[in-house]
Amino acid sequence: MKDQCVLLDTNFVIQFMNERDERHSEIRVFFRTFLEKDFRLKFSTISIAEYCVQGKLEELPLRNLEILPFNVPHAKVAGELTRWLKSSDLLVDSAERPSIKDDAKLLAQLQTESELTAFATSDKRLLATITRLKADGNLRDFEVFDTNDNSASVFGLLPFSA
Repeated sequence: MKDQCVLLDTNFVIQFMNERDERHSEIRVFFRTFLEKDFRLKFSTISIAEYCVQGKLEELPLRNLEILPFNVPHAKVAGELTRWLKSSDLLVDSAERPSIKDDAKLLAQLQTESELTAFATSDKRLLATITRLKADGNLRDFEVFDTNDNSASVFGLLPFSA
């Protein structure tokens, strides 16, 4: 899978770092498989800020991640996407507003950065939003890894026990 570049959602890294998370082992398999298949792993400065609410920058596996800064072209698209998200019937609770803004920023990076060929997340609301945006023609095509799924089935791997 040369030339593949996946943007990792904040929840991916949180689950990777938290050994008590029920998805921790499976997320580690996703991470290892991405590395084995030569994916470049990107992590946004937006996600770093989200992670640092509860964790510390020094904890992150930065030697395996390329940092994607949030820049002016991303901000322009994020504003447009936030406007769409606020008017969407996918949003039922205004208490989600901070995460919506961060989601819009990550989606703007996916929309703007052509090197990003994939996105990995377990956020079901965000997965539904991506599906809807793509169907409406408001988001370019990229692969989406739903990390709620089993990594063996996602990557077509045989389920050998360790």
